[in-house]
Amino acid sequence: DDAAVVDRAVKYLERLDPAISGAGGHNQTLWAARCLVRGFGLDPGVALELLERHYNPRCQPPWSSKELLHKVSEAYHKPFGKPYGWLRDAGGDRSGKQPENNRQTSGNVDLSGLLRSLDPQAPPAGRNGGEDEDAEKGAGLGPDPPSAAELVARHPRLRRPIINGLLREGETMNVIAAPKVGKSWLTLDLALSVAVGRPWLGVYGTRKGDVLILDNELHPETSAWRVPQVAQARGVPPEEYGRSVFIENLRGRLVDVFGMAPYFEAIEPGRYKIIVLDAFYRFMAHGMDENDNAGMAAVYNQIDRYAERLGCAFVLIHHTSKGVQGNKSVTDVGAGAGAQSRAADAHLVLRPHEEDGVIVLDAAARSWPPIDPVCLRWDFPVWTPAEGLDPTALKSEKGGKRDNKPQHTPTSFVEAFVRTEPATRSTIIERAVKAGLSQWRADQLLRTADSDGLMVREGSGGRNKPYTYRLGDPSKGEEGTS
Repeated sequence: DDAAVVDRAVKYLERLDPAISGAGGHNQTLWAARCLVRGFGLDPGVALELLERHYNPRCQPPWSSKELLHKVSEAYHKPFGKPYGWLRDAGGDRSGKQPENNRQTSGNVDLSGLLRSLDPQAPPAGRNGGEDEDAEKGAGLGPDPPSAAELVARHPRLRRPIINGLLREGETMNVIAAPKVGKSWLTLDLALSVAVGRPWLGVYGTRKGDVLILDNELHPETSAWRVPQVAQARGVPPEEYGRSVFIENLRGRLVDVFGMAPYFEAIEPGRYKIIVLDAFYRFMAHGMDENDNAGMAAVYNQIDRYAERLGCAFVLIHHTSKGVQGNKSVTDVGAGAGAQSRAADAHLVLRPHEEDGVIVLDAAARSWPPIDPVCLRWDFPVWTPAEGLDPTALKSEKGGKRDNKPQHTPTSFVEAFVRTEPATRSTIIERAVKAGLSQWRADQLLRTADSDGLMVREGSGGRNKPYTYRLGDPSKGEEGTS
């Protein structure tokens, strides 16, 4: 009974492990196809339908219909060690031979025609497209990579920026902070800044464009309340952002990043400048371990595909690892495998400052020069730059302020670290750092002392005559002498 065989095949298929990119996914899917086509003796068209319905949704990432059909074609045409029909019930054909009338077609199914309908450039059915997964997924790769001269000629400039200093088109950026710190509020502020083309936090210029937020934590009522709160705090009227910020609330109908493929494929390229995934951990496939490097790499590879096709940037909201973050490098802040920081183009972290209500924003970006960390103070519902605070003064494991650090005014700084003999800026700052000041604080005090005329500045500031500083009275005409 054909229906009974199909029913048994479905149950068997559902017990098979799914294909995972980077973990033998090609061979695993080919095995599933062989079980259906040769093990149960199913029509290739039926086998393709069963793979798409009962197997592919569990794969990471899911295969395209064209890729699945290649697997069915290979299972159908390529010799295999097991006898034909070995998985069928006891009443089935146990001859071990594929019927002659099944050589090129099965029923009304023409594999070559199906392949050409999905890809006009596809090779004839039966041609082996390669044994490993990388060959299947490495379309466009070849043995003749461009020379350095050709590469520079093809790509004479970097991709267009979306957030100056942080993010470009086609890139991904992590935003990492501890739970309930306010990273979603901060990212909503970022989204509004891009939507209206205003500098984010008054620091980072933006390129105007529509923004899509895919939120799987908030109810739609909460999002509807938050957006105007932030917009009003920033002085952005509804008519400026109302048709530029789009929010899809997915709470209660979660779909992992691989299952979102049809959603992103339906979006017209260039439609959005930025797509925000909030929160990132809820877009991971069921049963996936965020500490698995291969799994996390597959997630970022999938997001890269979406970003490349859509011509936008992705912003991923993620949480920190456990423990105190102040003594970690920027790229080590973030829960899970190291791939989550290495795969992203920008890694932006928010860490608590020693002063209550203040965080330090720091980042590492792949296609930008290093950025200076910024202190931000919480003033509901937005974060604003906190001038005059030392961004290196991160909260320690014990909490509170660093009582052992020397407290200086510009005057006491000059008295402690400036001599009668001229010294360069770097020499004076080095003296202060050895005495316990942070480099940032020493630089700020030196600049203030210079502008207040508390010491003599000499030299031209050029490469051969850098500025030097010494004790003395600038009013006697010594400033600027050589």
